[in-house]
Amino acid sequence: MNSNQEQEYIFWRTVAIILFVILCVVIFIATFGQCNIAEEKSPDESTAQRRERLTHRHNKLKQLVQRKMELKKRLDRVFRWSYFGVRIAFIVLWAFYNYILISIGLVKNDLGTILNLNEATLIGLIVIIYLLYGSVRCVTDFVAYSKKVIESWVYQRYLDIDAQIYVHQVNVKITHAEIKSIDNSQLGIDSSESIRT
Repeated sequence: MNSNQEQEYIFWRTVAIILFVILCVVIFIATFGQCNIAEEKSPDESTAQRRERLTHRHNKLKQLVQRKMELKKRLDRVFRWSYFGVRIAFIVLWAFYNYILISIGLVKNDLGTILNLNEATLIGLIVIIYLLYGSVRCVTDFVAYSKKVIESWVYQRYLDIDAQIYVHQVNVKITHAEIKSIDNSQLGIDSSESIRT
């Protein structure tokens, strides 16, 4: 009998262990491993950590906005100089054209003749453009196109820098408002009062 009781004891102990393991597996599967056995943090610690995280993000965004504004100023300066350089290049082409006219011998240092030849050349270009394209408007289109080409050459991947700056400034305001709401909730001030002020 003694061995019979011992076998029964071992049987129930084995059944208890198997049931415990099955229960643990069912709990794990039911929670998908999300069960956190560690101590639950107090709300004050999580609020402080959230405020610290938001403050860090707020400062990073402010630095990012400042860097993008400086980059925009620098790119605007480069664009202005590039566009100025293109206009100077056209003036140099015009001066070279006049030099060629003088060196060929069509003009003998006479300002009136130089102006007349320049006007004739300009009128000839306008007539050719009108005959080719049907309007003189394409000259302004050419100027606008050259400005866009220079702009895309200078700005390259920063063509939408104004929109990027705006988005980052909005994010700065949002994080600042979240930090204020955390501060107000810690002080016990109603968030609707802070919005009104």
